Amino acid sequence: MDRENKDIKFLENALEVKISTLKSKSKKLKIRANLFKALSIILGAIVTLTLGFDVDTEYQTYQKNTALIFGFLLTVVSGMDAAFNYKNLWIRHKTTLLSLYQLQNELSYLVARAKIFDLDELFEKYQKTWEQDSSDWLKIVRQKVNENSK
Repeated sequence: MDRENKDIKFLENALEVKISTLKSKSKKLKIRANLFKALSIILGAIVTLTLGFDVDTEYQTYQKNTALIFGFLLTVVSGMDAAFNYKNLWIRHKTTLLSLYQLQNELSYLVARAKIFDLDELFEKYQKTWEQDSSDWLKIVRQKVNENSK
């Protein structure tokens, strides 16, 4: 295998590994983001329903305690959602994943067409994708730090 083919294989393998890893992480983050959002909605609805029922005097303590427990769970779930910010992390991973797919498609097309192309240029795009991912990560972290310092 000549040097150029080794370089192409290196980039193809790097893309495949990173795409596979990000695809898995992205799915998990999407599930978590949707789960926390759904739990917040459901727990909020349960608290509202629990407090909205007219109950006999003998059951009011039970009603208040039930609402208190679900209110506590709502606070915990909402706090975790805010702290971990699964939605923003999912969007970040998905954006990077889409960029890697584009790069993979471009590389596959150029190889299939047996066109002469600048592999260094494609590798620079690969590096820029990760630079953008890092930049997005720093924005999320800074946003969290700013929110927590207020």
